[in-house]
Formats: sequence, structure tokens, C-alpha cells
Amino acid sequence: MKKIHWWITPTILGVIILGIIVSSFTHTFVYKKTDYGLSIFKGVVYAYSSEERQTDNSPFITAYNTPVREGIVANNCLAQGTIVEIKGQKYEVQDVMNARYNCQTFDIWMANTEDAWAWGRQELGIVVYK
Repeated sequence: MKKIHWWITPTILGVIILGIIVSSFTHTFVYKKTDYGLSIFKGVVYAYSSEERQTDNSPFITAYNTPVREGIVANNCLAQGTIVEIKGQKYEVQDVMNARYNCQTFDIWMANTEDAWAWGRQELGIVVYK
């Protein structure tokens, strides 16, 4: 019987685990690309308002140094200015979220805190325009 080197088993196990993680991420994130330059993502969408407890010490200025306004959304992976469609409404990426959130997470800015709380957490399809 051949002796297996001590490093082979952990290495193979690591590659298998990494493959499962990468495979599950890519399959749940992008589920459709169209011929029209659109990508459709399944994501989690929250809402926030201009309160220091929900943002930082400058709640009316985005991470890209622009004033908050209706029609902006935060995402950690899409470039500034990217247009996304969520529930039939178009938003422009003009902010980022805390680093603990992934590429599948979006945060819509709302002027009213009660409206943001009422929005809650929703899993939705997101269309990304090029």
C-alpha cells in the first residue's frame, strides 16, 4: 500500500471547499445575462435614510462625495454611476455600504426614516444596465 503524503488530503479538501463556495456564489449572484448588455441579479435590497446611526457622521453626503437624493442606491461592487432597476424603478449607484455587505446587497436611499423601515429586507431581481 502506498503512503499518502500528509499535505495531500488537506489540500484536496481545501480545493473542494473553495470550489463549492465559488460555485454557489456565482450561481446565486448572476442568473441571467441578456444580449442587450443587461445583467440580472438576485439580490437583497434594504433601504436607509440620512441618520448618523444608519450612515456615518455626514449622513447627507454619499461615499462618492455627492449629496443624497431620490433615486440613489448603495452597492459595494458596481461602479459609481451604474444604473440599476429595482422593482421597476431605476436607481444610480452613488454610495457604498459597510464592508461586511457583499455584491448582492443593495441599499436604497429614502428621505423618510419610516419609509426605509417599512421597506425592510427584500430579496429581489435587480437589472444592471451597462
